[in-house]
Amino acid sequence: MTSPSVGLEVEKVLRSVPQGFEFDLDRCLSSVVALEAQVSDEAFTAETLGTERAGNAIGAEGLLLSIDYLVTCTTAYLSA
Repeated sequence: MTSPSVGLEVEKVLRSVPQGFEFDLDRCLSSVVALEAQVSDEAFTAETLGTERAGNAIGAEGLLLSIDYLVTCTTAYLSA
């Protein structure tokens, strides 16, 4: 599956400057990961949600928090 995010990065001049926030912006942004999932054709959700899904998750301490439809009936996933 080709990631839908390739080539859509925010230009450097448009990115937020960490010094403008009262929290650790770099830490927050580094916790967001891309999540790509593949689902079997026979899966209950395949007809409705498709067999190739992509989105984002928030990762911390080895755990990922994601929207449920991305991983429902998933057989394989890749986070980057």
